[in-house]
Amino acid sequence: MTLDATFSEPAPVVLTGGTSGVGLRTAGRLVRAGHHVVLTGTRPTGVARAADATGATGVVLDLASPASVDRAADEILARTGGRLGAVLLNAGTQVSAPTATPDGLEITIAVNHVGHVQLWERLRAAALVDRLVITSSGTHDPAQRTGMPEPLPMVLDDLVRPPAPGITASLQRYPTSKLANVLTAYEIARRSPRTTVVAYDPGLMPGTGLVRHQPTWFRTVWRGLGPLLAVLPRVTTPAASSRHLAALADGSRDVPTGVYVSGGRVVASSVASRDEEVARRLYDDTLALVERRRAAVG
Repeated sequence: MTLDATFSEPAPVVLTGGTSGVGLRTAGRLVRAGHHVVLTGTRPTGVARAADATGATGVVLDLASPASVDRAADEILARTGGRLGAVLLNAGTQVSAPTATPDGLEITIAVNHVGHVQLWERLRAAALVDRLVITSSGTHDPAQRTGMPEPLPMVLDDLVRPPAPGITASLQRYPTSKLANVLTAYEIARRSPRTTVVAYDPGLMPGTGLVRHQPTWFRTVWRGLGPLLAVLPRVTTPAASSRHLAALADGSRDVPTGVYVSGGRVVASSVASRDEEVARRLYDDTLALVERRRAAVG
């Protein structure tokens, strides 16, 4: 007897950056709704704690390392089989001083953009994926006046070089990486028409782990500003943002492919994010960089 699809088990969900903040809350929501969730994080102890807290499966993934990305992708595929309900590329980092991966790439671009493209390509080549959600940010759009520097031009060879000393030069890589996320979401939507692809802006959330690589003074100020910032229109909470992200993951928030979602609504992204030629070139250049990094580690 064939079971009705309504009663079949939901397809697994993969979630990067699942050990704290929005990612941790989203993993918990999805597990409670009956999904098999595979969450990832950089540190084994953090991954184990998050898996225990949510009931998800934990996989160690260092997005700065191409070897780690491939190992994690293979483990995810082994644990989930041939179909994924959703892939949520949610992990991110932000630094205030020039920082590089072991192979010399600027770490914000390497983690927030390059590593996620590598992971996606490995997963989509081996599994059917219903939905892909890439976490971006309103900082990608200068018109939103977020207080962050404007994104740099999308020339990947320039972006992966560590910047000159100075907080502004390093911080500029963050909105730049978020613009790359939106461009990438739109480009994948064009290349993978069977998958619903969304760029998601979770809003400004004081208290998340995004600033964990900032100096102690910065993290202290950031935590202290939380209650003051809560009254501003763009500020939200991990609870609210995780609710929206979980709805995109399980399809209960039904949106078209190739859109930008902020505050649970489909809205317009920046003018720069809608340049199809730039998106195509960025994606092709990223794929080439991924292959060069793989070859370098042998």
